[in-house]
Amino acid sequence: GQSADGLRVVSGLDQPPGERAGQPRRIATNDLLKIQFYEVDDLNRTVRVENDGAITMPLIGSVKAADLSVPQLEAELESRYGRDLLQSPAISVFIRHSPGREITMDGSFRKPGAYRIEGEADLMKMVANAGGLRDIADDGTLYVYRRFPRETQVLPVSLKAVRNGQARNPTLYAGDVVVAFSSKRKIALQNLKEALGVATSAARIGAPL
Repeated sequence: GQSADGLRVVSGLDQPPGERAGQPRRIATNDLLKIQFYEVDDLNRTVRVENDGAITMPLIGSVKAADLSVPQLEAELESRYGRDLLQSPAISVFIRHSPGREITMDGSFRKPGAYRIEGEADLMKMVANAGGLRDIADDGTLYVYRRFPRETQVLPVSLKAVRNGQARNPTLYAGDVVVAFSSKRKIALQNLKEALGVATSAARIGAPL
Protein backbone atom coordinates (compact mmCIF):
# COMPACT_ATOMS: atom_id res chain seq x y z
CA GLY A 1 0.00 0.00 0.00
CA GLN A 2 0.92 3.67 -0.37
CA SER A 3 2.21 5.28 2.83
CA ALA A 4 2.26 8.91 3.97
CA ASP A 5 2.45 10.50 7.42
CA GLY A 6 1.64 7.26 9.21
CA LEU A 7 -1.26 6.45 6.87
CA ARG A 8 -1.10 3.40 4.63
CA VAL A 9 -3.62 2.84 1.84
CA VAL A 10 -4.53 -0.84 1.71
CA SER A 11 -6.71 -3.14 -0.37
CA GLY A 12 -7.83 -4.97 2.78
CA LEU A 13 -7.74 -3.99 6.45
CA ASP A 14 -5.92 -6.11 9.01
CA GLN A 15 -8.08 -7.38 11.83
CA PRO A 16 -7.63 -5.50 15.12
CA PRO A 17 -5.51 -7.63 17.49
CA GLY A 18 -8.02 -7.36 20.33
CA GLU A 19 -10.87 -8.62 18.15
CA ARG A 20 -9.38 -11.90 17.04
CA ALA A 21 -11.52 -14.98 17.56
CA GLY A 22 -11.24 -16.53 20.99
CA GLN A 23 -9.76 -13.49 22.67
CA PRO A 24 -11.82 -11.97 25.52
CA ARG A 25 -12.96 -8.38 25.37
CA ARG A 26 -10.40 -6.07 27.00
CA ILE A 27 -11.13 -3.06 29.19
CA ALA A 28 -9.99 0.16 27.55
CA THR A 29 -9.02 3.67 28.60
CA ASN A 30 -12.10 5.88 29.26
CA ASP A 31 -14.36 2.87 29.89
CA LEU A 32 -16.88 3.52 32.67
CA LEU A 33 -16.96 0.58 35.10
CA LYS A 34 -19.49 -0.34 37.75
CA ILE A 35 -17.84 -2.32 40.56
CA GLN A 36 -20.02 -4.13 43.07
CA PHE A 37 -18.97 -5.87 46.29
CA TYR A 38 -21.07 -8.71 47.64
CA GLU A 39 -22.47 -7.66 51.04
CA VAL A 40 -20.12 -4.64 51.29
CA ASP A 41 -22.23 -1.94 49.65
CA ASP A 42 -20.13 0.93 51.01
CA LEU A 43 -17.30 -0.04 48.66
CA ASN A 44 -19.44 -0.10 45.51
CA ARG A 45 -18.17 2.38 42.96
CA THR A 46 -18.69 3.60 39.42
CA VAL A 47 -15.26 4.59 38.11
CA ARG A 48 -13.68 5.60 34.83
CA VAL A 49 -10.46 4.11 33.49
CA GLU A 50 -8.04 7.03 33.41
CA ASN A 51 -5.53 7.85 30.70
CA ASP A 52 -2.83 5.92 32.55
CA GLY A 53 -5.03 2.80 32.35
CA ALA A 54 -5.79 2.70 36.08
CA ILE A 55 -8.86 3.07 38.28
CA THR A 56 -8.89 4.41 41.85
CA MET A 57 -10.60 2.29 44.47
CA PRO A 58 -11.27 2.96 48.18
CA LEU A 59 -8.71 1.64 50.66
CA ILE A 60 -6.36 0.23 48.02
CA GLY A 61 -5.86 3.22 45.68
CA SER A 62 -4.72 2.76 42.07
CA VAL A 63 -5.43 -0.50 40.24
CA LYS A 64 -4.36 -1.24 36.66
CA ALA A 65 -7.47 -2.00 34.58
CA ALA A 66 -6.78 -1.25 30.90
CA ASP A 67 -5.96 -4.29 28.74
CA LEU A 68 -7.40 -6.67 31.34
CA SER A 69 -10.53 -8.71 30.70
CA VAL A 70 -13.43 -8.30 33.11
CA PRO A 71 -12.68 -11.63 34.89
CA GLN A 72 -9.00 -10.64 35.22
CA LEU A 73 -9.90 -7.31 36.84
CA GLU A 74 -12.36 -9.03 39.18
CA ALA A 75 -9.62 -11.47 40.21
CA GLU A 76 -7.12 -8.63 40.74
CA LEU A 77 -9.55 -6.68 42.92
CA GLU A 78 -10.45 -9.74 44.96
CA SER A 79 -6.75 -10.44 45.47
CA ARG A 80 -5.96 -6.87 46.55
CA TYR A 81 -8.91 -6.58 48.94
CA GLY A 82 -8.45 -10.12 50.23
CA ARG A 83 -4.90 -9.57 51.44
CA ASP A 84 -5.66 -7.57 54.58
CA LEU A 85 -9.08 -5.93 54.24
CA LEU A 86 -11.85 -8.40 53.42
CA GLN A 87 -12.31 -12.10 54.00
CA SER A 88 -13.06 -13.97 50.74
CA PRO A 89 -14.34 -10.90 48.86
CA ALA A 90 -16.71 -11.43 45.94
CA ILE A 91 -16.49 -8.58 43.42
CA SER A 92 -18.31 -8.09 40.11
CA VAL A 93 -17.25 -5.68 37.35
CA PHE A 94 -19.61 -4.37 34.69
CA ILE A 95 -18.75 -2.13 31.72
CA ARG A 96 -21.38 0.63 31.85
CA HIS A 97 -20.10 2.64 28.88
CA SER A 98 -17.20 2.24 26.51
CA PRO A 99 -16.34 5.06 24.08
CA GLY A 100 -13.84 2.65 22.56
CA ARG A 101 -16.76 0.45 21.44
CA GLU A 102 -17.94 2.98 18.87
CA ILE A 103 -17.59 3.43 15.13
CA THR A 104 -17.39 7.03 13.96
CA MET A 105 -19.24 8.04 10.79
CA ASP A 106 -17.80 11.38 9.72
CA GLY A 107 -18.30 13.78 6.85
CA SER A 108 -21.16 13.83 4.35
CA PHE A 109 -23.58 11.47 6.10
CA ARG A 110 -27.11 12.58 6.95
CA LYS A 111 -26.57 11.67 10.63
CA PRO A 112 -22.81 11.75 11.28
CA GLY A 113 -21.61 10.77 14.73
CA ALA A 114 -20.30 7.95 16.89
CA TYR A 115 -22.37 4.76 16.95
CA ARG A 116 -22.00 2.19 19.73
CA ILE A 117 -21.56 -1.43 18.66
CA GLU A 118 -20.93 -4.75 20.35
CA GLY A 119 -18.69 -7.13 18.45
CA GLU A 120 -18.48 -6.37 14.74
CA ALA A 121 -20.59 -4.58 12.15
CA ASP A 122 -20.32 -4.00 8.40
CA LEU A 123 -20.03 -0.92 6.24
CA MET A 124 -23.51 -1.03 4.72
CA LYS A 125 -25.14 -1.39 8.15
CA MET A 126 -23.21 1.57 9.52
CA VAL A 127 -24.02 3.73 6.48
CA ALA A 128 -27.70 2.93 7.07
CA ASN A 129 -27.35 3.81 10.78
CA ALA A 130 -25.88 7.17 9.75
CA GLY A 131 -28.94 7.88 7.59
CA GLY A 132 -27.17 7.29 4.30
CA LEU A 133 -25.19 9.82 2.32
CA ARG A 134 -26.08 13.46 1.82
CA ASP A 135 -26.99 14.57 -1.69
CA ILE A 136 -23.61 16.26 -2.10
CA ALA A 137 -21.60 13.23 -0.96
CA ASP A 138 -19.22 11.42 -3.26
CA ASP A 139 -20.79 7.96 -3.24
CA GLY A 140 -18.04 6.65 -5.48
CA THR A 141 -15.58 6.18 -2.61
CA LEU A 142 -15.75 6.03 1.18
CA TYR A 143 -12.64 5.72 3.35
CA VAL A 144 -12.34 3.41 6.36
CA TYR A 145 -9.56 4.31 8.83
CA ARG A 146 -8.26 1.72 11.31
CA ARG A 147 -5.54 2.62 13.82
CA PHE A 148 -2.74 0.29 14.84
CA PRO A 149 0.17 1.04 17.20
CA ARG A 150 2.60 1.81 14.36
CA GLU A 151 0.31 3.02 11.57
CA THR A 152 -3.21 3.84 10.46
CA GLN A 153 -4.56 1.77 7.60
CA VAL A 154 -6.92 3.40 5.09
CA LEU A 155 -9.26 1.34 2.94
CA PRO A 156 -10.98 3.08 -0.01
CA VAL A 157 -14.37 1.46 -0.65
CA SER A 158 -16.65 2.02 -3.61
CA LEU A 159 -20.15 2.11 -2.14
CA LYS A 160 -21.63 1.64 -5.61
CA ALA A 161 -19.55 -1.50 -6.14
CA VAL A 162 -20.62 -2.91 -2.76
CA ARG A 163 -24.28 -2.26 -3.54
CA ASN A 164 -23.93 -3.91 -6.95
CA GLY A 165 -22.23 -6.95 -5.48
CA GLN A 166 -18.98 -6.14 -7.27
CA ALA A 167 -17.00 -5.51 -4.07
CA ARG A 168 -17.01 -7.05 -0.61
CA ASN A 169 -18.94 -5.33 2.18
CA PRO A 170 -16.06 -4.84 4.68
CA THR A 171 -16.37 -5.82 8.33
CA LEU A 172 -15.96 -2.92 10.75
CA TYR A 173 -14.80 -2.99 14.36
CA ALA A 174 -14.94 -0.63 17.32
CA GLY A 175 -12.56 2.28 16.85
CA ASP A 176 -12.93 2.40 13.06
CA VAL A 177 -13.65 5.75 11.42
CA VAL A 178 -15.58 5.96 8.16
CA VAL A 179 -15.31 9.21 6.21
CA ALA A 180 -17.53 10.34 3.33
CA PHE A 181 -16.17 13.32 1.44
CA SER A 182 -18.27 15.81 -0.47
CA SER A 183 -18.24 15.75 -4.26
CA LYS A 184 -16.95 19.01 -5.77
CA ARG A 185 -19.01 18.31 -8.88
CA LYS A 186 -22.21 17.82 -6.89
CA ILE A 187 -21.53 20.93 -4.79
CA ALA A 188 -20.97 22.97 -7.97
CA LEU A 189 -24.16 21.57 -9.50
CA GLN A 190 -26.14 22.35 -6.35
CA ASN A 191 -24.75 25.88 -6.26
CA LEU A 192 -25.70 26.30 -9.92
CA LYS A 193 -29.24 25.12 -9.28
CA GLU A 194 -29.57 27.48 -6.32
CA ALA A 195 -28.19 30.37 -8.37
CA LEU A 196 -30.62 29.61 -11.20
CA GLY A 197 -33.47 29.42 -8.71
CA VAL A 198 -32.57 32.82 -7.26
CA ALA A 199 -32.23 34.31 -10.75
CA THR A 200 -35.58 32.87 -11.82
CA SER A 201 -37.31 34.22 -8.71
CA ALA A 202 -35.73 37.65 -9.26
CA ALA A 203 -36.87 37.67 -12.87
CA ARG A 204 -40.43 36.86 -11.83
CA ILE A 205 -40.44 39.62 -9.20
CA GLY A 206 -39.04 42.16 -11.66
CA ALA A 207 -41.32 41.20 -14.57
CA PRO A 208 -43.96 43.82 -15.49
CA LEU A 209 -47.58 42.93 -14.82
